[in-house]
Amino acid sequence: MSVENSDGKELRKIALAIGTARTRWGRNLKIVTFFVTFVLTLLIPMGVIVIYYLWKHGAEIIRERESVSAP
Repeated sequence: MSVENSDGKELRKIALAIGTARTRWGRNLKIVTFFVTFVLTLLIPMGVIVIYYLWKHGAEIIRERESVSAP
């Protein structure tokens, strides 16, 4: 026999409340949840990729700009 995890039940209730939001507060909570999820899943990894690219190729880009702007 398994023991039910009460924390899991609470998380399920919270997710259900957000997913079936019919009140103004619930809709606002759904929008905030969407934007937080969007930032965590898309923007932060893209930022990491950009930082890595600049770290690897930044010196070369700066050298090219200096050679073009030099008389």
